[in-house]
Amino acid sequence: MLKSQYFFLTIVIFLFFAAVFYEYSTPWNSNKNGHWSMKVNKSGYSNVLTNAPFPESFGVGLYESPEYGHGGTNSKVFKVNGTFEKYLFVANAINKSNEYLIFALVDYKQIPFYVDGKLNLTHLIKLKPMEYRFLKIKVENLSEGYHDLFVGVFLDPYNHNLSDMYRLSTDFSRMGGVRIQVISNRPIYKLPNFTHPPISCGKDDMDGILVTKSPCEYKAWLRENFSENIKYYINIGNKHENLRTFALVAMLNYRQITITNDTLVYYGYVYKNQDVAIPAELKMHKSSDEVQEFVVIYFPDPFLPLQFPPDVRNINLLIEPEPSIRIAILPNR
Repeated sequence: MLKSQYFFLTIVIFLFFAAVFYEYSTPWNSNKNGHWSMKVNKSGYSNVLTNAPFPESFGVGLYESPEYGHGGTNSKVFKVNGTFEKYLFVANAINKSNEYLIFALVDYKQIPFYVDGKLNLTHLIKLKPMEYRFLKIKVENLSEGYHDLFVGVFLDPYNHNLSDMYRLSTDFSRMGGVRIQVISNRPIYKLPNFTHPPISCGKDDMDGILVTKSPCEYKAWLRENFSENIKYYINIGNKHENLRTFALVAMLNYRQITITNDTLVYYGYVYKNQDVAIPAELKMHKSSDEVQEFVVIYFPDPFLPLQFPPDVRNINLLIEPEPSIRIAILPNR
């Protein structure tokens, strides 16, 4: 009798999580949304294949109050007076404990922010199997005007597994978040300058982002020996829109770094059925005794309106960001 009750309770919890994810979160549930997968061949390289799911399941949502069923918000645009405050819902619908690293970007620049009253650039939490948690988040000192705000969550951030299988499993995966727009005081709207990447690949094999060591050569870059200056390329493809704008954010150990020279955020555009490549450089200021994690995040359609009055969502936008493979930077030994 006790076993049947436990089984029934497990089913109820699972269905509840599924309902919460569907209604209140922007889903990065790879069981629902297929992502690019890659296969390693004998030479150690990989080729981009078709969509395939990865075995992860976690939820991220935005709430007005820490209450299920009543506290969730579907709004994508918020008016504030310099400070944004809400509750972030994180659910570990996985049958093992996991760590989650929370970060925030305002206009695609990483900023310190409060989680449950603590101010930091990133916030690490650990959730037990099937555990969920509400976190009170606060972003202060928002300048006047429109802002894109992204609150992101990395699953299993400090897993330094070097196997090909693990590294490939992080492609377009193991990251979720909530992207919204915040209007602080007056609705002043400013757009950055978008540039076309300098290298056109002459083909249209991909859609999204792939970080490699050579331009337009789709071989997975999984790990690299430490060096003070590591040159690489960010490949971008577009199969859906006549013209797609994008923003790129690079992170080393989950802290934002420049992409090239003094460029902290790269704003670009790409035409339909076109692959392009952006030369970039990872500058390592010091070595570490541990593996370091490097990732580039692709944000499509930055700064475009997410919602129109009265609360009509802009369904033509692709608002989910796509993280690249987590590239392991090996210790200098």
